[in-house]
Amino acid sequence: MDDANKTITVDYNKAVLLLLSLISLLFILEGVWLVDVSYWPGAFAPISLRVIAGLLIVVFVMPLIIYGKKLFTQQMALIIRAEGMTDNASIVVHPFIHWNNIEQLHLYVQKITAFSNFSLNTKYVQIILKNPNDYIQTFSLFKRVLLRFYNLLYKTPILLNTTGLKIKPNQLYKVLQVQLANYRHQQMQH
Repeated sequence: MDDANKTITVDYNKAVLLLLSLISLLFILEGVWLVDVSYWPGAFAPISLRVIAGLLIVVFVMPLIIYGKKLFTQQMALIIRAEGMTDNASIVVHPFIHWNNIEQLHLYVQKITAFSNFSLNTKYVQIILKNPNDYIQTFSLFKRVLLRFYNLLYKTPILLNTTGLKIKPNQLYKVLQVQLANYRHQQMQH
């Protein structure tokens, strides 16, 4: 992080992005292999195998593109200023979000449990907006649909996924809380 002139920047964690890209690529290759195997002479391949193979390919192409693009970008993931922040790290890039549009912040943990003994926790910073519908209307149709789904599911269209960032979730949450409090304090003085 760089804290110069009240600007804090957070970079991508390139090692994590590379790992996520490789995992996506492995699932795509598995899907291609399953499609190939299903056409071998004498192979019994029900249509469901081909459907699963196609889904593997389709579902993991998007993360590969997203992570690959972020892996090679020179752009900072987050830019936090005295007036607001810019989120380049999310699937839907959020242009400048002014502090006066933010009602509150929450640290959200999404727990995924598999096989009853393996769990994966993904941490997000939820940015609760004062008027999310007005914010959503500024995006293209596809992004509006996605942001409305986020708003319905998470009560906000803006979720900062901290997985691919070079900052710990709790640290990012504290930085954002301090910046929001500083902005509100300055507004009360004027």
